Amino acid sequence: MKELVINVGFNIEIATLENGVLHCFQVESKSDSFTVGDIIYGKVKKKMRNLNAAFIDINYPRDGFLHFDDIGPHYEQMHSFCDAIREDNDVKMSTFEVIDSDEKAKGADALSDGQNIIFQVIKEPIFNKGPRLSTTITIAGKYLVLTLLNNEVCISKKISDTNQRSFLIDTVTKIKNENSLNNFGIVIRTSALSLINSNKSKEIEKILFDDLVSLLVKWSDGLRKLKTANIGDKIIEEDNRVLTIIRDKLSDPFNAIWVNDKTLFDQLKEDFDGESVRNVLHLYNDKNVDLFTYKTVSLQLKLLLNKRVRIENGGYLIIEKTEAMNVIDVNSGRGNVNLEDHEDLVFSTNVSAAKEIARQILLRDMGGIIAIDFIDMYQQSHRLQIYELMCQYLEEDKMNSSVLPLSALNVMLISRQKVRPIIEIDVSEKCPMCDGKGKIEPIILIAEFIENTIRMVINGTHLNKYTIHAHPFIVAYFRVGLISRRMKWVFSTMNLVSFHEDHNLSLNNFKILHKGILTSYNV
Repeated sequence: MKELVINVGFNIEIATLENGVLHCFQVESKSDSFTVGDIIYGKVKKKMRNLNAAFIDINYPRDGFLHFDDIGPHYEQMHSFCDAIREDNDVKMSTFEVIDSDEKAKGADALSDGQNIIFQVIKEPIFNKGPRLSTTITIAGKYLVLTLLNNEVCISKKISDTNQRSFLIDTVTKIKNENSLNNFGIVIRTSALSLINSNKSKEIEKILFDDLVSLLVKWSDGLRKLKTANIGDKIIEEDNRVLTIIRDKLSDPFNAIWVNDKTLFDQLKEDFDGESVRNVLHLYNDKNVDLFTYKTVSLQLKLLLNKRVRIENGGYLIIEKTEAMNVIDVNSGRGNVNLEDHEDLVFSTNVSAAKEIARQILLRDMGGIIAIDFIDMYQQSHRLQIYELMCQYLEEDKMNSSVLPLSALNVMLISRQKVRPIIEIDVSEKCPMCDGKGKIEPIILIAEFIENTIRMVINGTHLNKYTIHAHPFIVAYFRVGLISRRMKWVFSTMNLVSFHEDHNLSLNNFKILHKGILTSYNV
């Protein structure tokens, strides 16, 4: 049972559940910042050969970063094409002359300060770094991806069946040739596989043609914006991330898709009209119970996205994040008491840890360098098994990652592609003692407030017996010493004052019982 849960609030939160267990979580901001896939108009600000990169002016607090490796083979042609569009010339991509890559400057040599050109965001701004950019432009649709200044028809490696690959490539090539789409390359996405089992050949061709037309329309709209664009303007914006995520998942269908927003529900219903996704789409409109609470996502997030995470056999992980890397420490805790051999106990704990770590990497969308300190194992075969397990668990990860074998110190390093900031969810709750302020009143001031309050009560009621219900720490403060503060009260007021410990009260709260009535007070 695989479910997609979409909670629309201040941000859009997307959770993937498998048999009720949280396996993937993403937060999509509604801000106007740059998103992976956005195509923007920028200017080359400065080449930095010592960094193998250039800084790009995109009218953003932090300049964009263009690594020389991300400069496409047709940079000069794209620069000329953009200039021609800006000059209002009647130029089309399909008839634009493309010079062979062997006859032109390549990479950094083609780049000059002050050049204006379109760039695509391949990594969002993270910490104090601007977005990472590329000059290779792609526009993604439901089933196809449009690329510029090449004529190749490619297909996803995840479509492994030879007959299916040949059929899809032949169909798309036919569409491309019939419509004279020169200088446009096409990549067939994994989601196109869902068409083969549910449609006939002619229907598949029409669906793919319609998807290609929508991409060409998007490109044409972008060119119109480019004519009058200012530095930093978005020429083409990435589609709604929710739609993109669902498209990416179409090769592995969901049993149910839940969404709590009517506008987004209608948009999904229209975008996936007649497809299998539409049949499992549900609108959640219970105002009394939050969608994430109903599907237990909130509870699992609190348990899983903490600094300390429990693993199956009694051990636990400590997860720390720095700007440079993520560090995970594996601890045995109580361990498995049924295992007598220490090496077996350690190996069993590390096996459980590897499974949970792979899950945490996907849940938190960790990127960059991830250092994992496993419990020391002395058998090389055990180290090798942990390495193979980690590689296996990360096989389905859509981000590129590289796993290194355990070192002699039982430390594993993982390098994982980072395209957006790591997910951080505040799982803390408001402190009942300080009400979220981070501080409480000094005990002596709390004691004075209680004394002043009891004097007012004594003067107003003229009774001679009172009981104060307070936090045990407050009660201990009044009882400490040979002649305690409570005894001094008794002598000074000639009234009997007793204390009762109440663990349910905070330090800032107390109650006074008199004439059978319990009255609450706050400091």
